[in-house]
Amino acid sequence: MTESTILIVDDDAVMQLLIEHVLTMEGHTVHVAATGDEAVEIASRETPDLILLDLMLDRESGIEVAERLRAGAARDADIVVLSGREIAADDALLEKARVAGTIRKPFDPATLCTQIRALLPNRE
Repeated sequence: MTESTILIVDDDAVMQLLIEHVLTMEGHTVHVAATGDEAVEIASRETPDLILLDLMLDRESGIEVAERLRAGAARDADIVVLSGREIAADDALLEKARVAGTIRKPFDPATLCTQIRALLPNRE
């Protein structure tokens, strides 16, 4: 499998470590941000293939961060939203931000890897 560059945007340090570990074991290059500002800065420097974005960050919503990322260097990256709450209520907002998928927390690491593989089909 060819490695992909993945950006994790989550303000929960435990979640960051868990996802980073799982994706590193899968052979991906992983960068971590705790805020929207960090995410935008890292995305402009690293050009991620995929962004895993918590829907409910402390200082701004994941939708706002997704829109900022889409306006910059990450305009072509797939974005997958992570959330501990029901995501269906935000479908119109997710569509507007061109979110490629959603994963409900808590999740099984195998499910995370399966969804990522599906979004990165040309990376074998």
